[in-house]
Amino acid sequence: MNGTVADPEAGCTNALPAGPDDNATLTIDQVAFGTPEWGGAQMRVLNLNGGETDPYHPDTREFALAIADFALLYDPRDRRSVADLRASLGLGSDGIPGVEDGEITSKGMEQLLCDLRYYRSPYAPNVKCGADFISDRDFTADASSWFQNGAEGWTPAWIAGGKSRYDIHAEHYFGSLFVPGELTAFQAHLISYRQKAAGMHGKAVDATVAIMAGAVAGPERPEAISVDHHDPFLVNYRMAAIPVRIGDKAASRTTPSASCAPMGMTRQGEAIADSAVVEALKKGSFGRCSLTYQLLGEKGDLASAFSSKVYADPETPVFEAYQGERLMFRMIQGAQKVQHMFQIAGQPFRRNVDQAFSAAMLPLDTSFGPNHPLRTGCFSAANRGRPGEYLTWTDEGLKAFATGSPEADYWTEREKTLAECDNIEGFTFAQEIGISEHFEMRGSLRSDVGGSLEAKLASAGVDLRFRTFAGANGLPVDRVTETSSDYLYIFGTTDAIWNGAWGLLRIFEGTASADPSTFNLSDLTDATNVTAIGNRLAGPPMVSPDEVVIRTEGDAGAAVDITTIQVNSTGALTCPLPTADRLPTIRRAVIAAVEARKVWGESSVRYGDTRYDPDALVLALVDPGDLGVDVEAGWSGTWPEVSTAAVHATVLAGYPGGPQPFVLRANAGDCLEVRLVNALEPSQRGALRDLLGDAWLPPITGLSADPQPVVPERDASGVLRADLASLADGGADKGGLRPSASLALMFGIPSTELVSTIPLGTGFNRRALPPATGGLAVVSDVIGLYAGRYRLDLKTDGDSLGLLRQGLVDDAIDRAMMR
Repeated sequence: MNGTVADPEAGCTNALPAGPDDNATLTIDQVAFGTPEWGGAQMRVLNLNGGETDPYHPDTREFALAIADFALLYDPRDRRSVADLRASLGLGSDGIPGVEDGEITSKGMEQLLCDLRYYRSPYAPNVKCGADFISDRDFTADASSWFQNGAEGWTPAWIAGGKSRYDIHAEHYFGSLFVPGELTAFQAHLISYRQKAAGMHGKAVDATVAIMAGAVAGPERPEAISVDHHDPFLVNYRMAAIPVRIGDKAASRTTPSASCAPMGMTRQGEAIADSAVVEALKKGSFGRCSLTYQLLGEKGDLASAFSSKVYADPETPVFEAYQGERLMFRMIQGAQKVQHMFQIAGQPFRRNVDQAFSAAMLPLDTSFGPNHPLRTGCFSAANRGRPGEYLTWTDEGLKAFATGSPEADYWTEREKTLAECDNIEGFTFAQEIGISEHFEMRGSLRSDVGGSLEAKLASAGVDLRFRTFAGANGLPVDRVTETSSDYLYIFGTTDAIWNGAWGLLRIFEGTASADPSTFNLSDLTDATNVTAIGNRLAGPPMVSPDEVVIRTEGDAGAAVDITTIQVNSTGALTCPLPTADRLPTIRRAVIAAVEARKVWGESSVRYGDTRYDPDALVLALVDPGDLGVDVEAGWSGTWPEVSTAAVHATVLAGYPGGPQPFVLRANAGDCLEVRLVNALEPSQRGALRDLLGDAWLPPITGLSADPQPVVPERDASGVLRADLASLADGGADKGGLRPSASLALMFGIPSTELVSTIPLGTGFNRRALPPATGGLAVVSDVIGLYAGRYRLDLKTDGDSLGLLRQGLVDDAIDRAMMR
């Protein structure tokens, strides 16, 4: 850009204006910055001509996300020796391939090496390399030619070697494409390549020393163009695979073995000294570790897999912003055939970032009832827009426009239309992305979490505010930061999460907020080395909020009594503040988690006539009165003990016909107060029962949903059969996962709690709800939710960056509770 910035009113470009602080000319990195390591994955994009208020080109905090599969990775801890390589190629102690030596045990480049070693004989690849050759002896009595049987197991070396030449074009073929020494050279290349991946580059090759890194879920054979799906997945070239977090090479451990313990990595995008991982690669000092056992205790509990308090932050990007910023996620997926589904838990975004410019939309489909008055009105409204006023309306509401003005009339009518029509603004909680596609999703976090009003103003220096929750069922006391909240972003599927395609979006209350990445994980209250996030995010472009006005009975024209302000047991407001013409409707719900077999029997969750899930889990709505709770007197207080038997009986009474899909219905604009009841009881090693029969997860480690059975020899009919009944229960033994009995639910509508205090188990947020023990279910605090859009209308005040003025909400809550 050469020191200029585009200005549509200036024709093309003009000089950058003077800087706001030092009167110096702004440089390009002040317009949009990112270190070379980031490559622009997190940056501020500023409109220097008033982006805070410009409705067409607003200031944004932008994040770039690239999702990729077909990544071929190598594990420096899962290593093998040259002797292992020779054995995998089927060479016995005599160095001569034979049937007794068995098939190779690895894929990828080793598969190609096997193909190359045995390309002259069609028999050996069948035995050694898993190829599929047939001879025409299968068809005639005296034939002598060989063919590959279809596309599966195709051996490129057989073709390149000039052996597959038995057809009508044989006279036009030439001999082998291979040259003398090619086999030796390829083997040397494989060893050298794997040495580098293990940090062993330059070290002497000792056939008995494990110097070669193993491939992580490698493909059958390397591909010039990826056509076969394989794992793992990467987000911005990083992954945080779940089995790597919860696994170990040894059984019955609560902490990882020294050789399996995760090593610190550089925070993505920061140019600092070499991380522990880089140092180990440089020195070749990785221990050997192949993950085949699940850890015991909290580190092995799948409910803690996303917890930064248990494992530290993930290796994938932790995107950061201040509350009140406008956010833009720009996503791209390369040339892969697998669809991914991006979502941020609890945060809606507009699918089309240009939705405000709705007059330019393509016509909507009117094939289904185009003459219905409501549908016609919605379609018409969807094509009307005032982009110049849109951000003013979203930020400030109707009060931003003069009463009786055309602008006020338009947006008043627009709000009524939004309440009647089906999402004409195009909000979504998830965006599907496929091969070579890109999408943008834009929204704003108007506060630390979508509506929390109980936060206090930030103090000077480092603000290390914690809310403390008592430990339960053996868990430590849970300290939760009140100055930041973590949102989980994921790519929608179980295998994506398992492969490590997830991360965190961390929202800070202000520049004085403590940076959780500097916490002492063994003692979160230790402030010795804790630092404030400060200006690391380089000055946010903020949404400009207004101050809240709470009217009391003495105010002129007041129609709302202060007692209509509702607070729950955590002290948070359960709804946006009421107005004279909009009183809140509060709906209460109790959501219970149960094992289906304990309510309706082993085969209650069926998939067709013959298949069922004996370990199915179910969410159900229950009546708290049936659990012995006085709803009017005790809804927001401490509940009496609730037995799991009572929960099972209540669920059965509510669903006598069997389990149903869970649906929680609310009208737009309703305020919800929800309690979670965890009636899941561990039956073995702190986990739920888990019978064999689960679908295997991607094989990036030895861990999977079930242990991998050893397939016996072919039976008399030539069929390979795996006997699952011969395996021990995978929940307690090598190779199989133990499902967690803890409970965490992520809600698709904004919360009025601090996200950090909801039992989600993500980042530095509160831990998941513990499992039931001793026949007693575990009940959560009241969780406040809002079935609608929220506008906080908060007052900016220094470092608080959008919090209410000191004491305003405290005073309102005190008065409400005294009533």
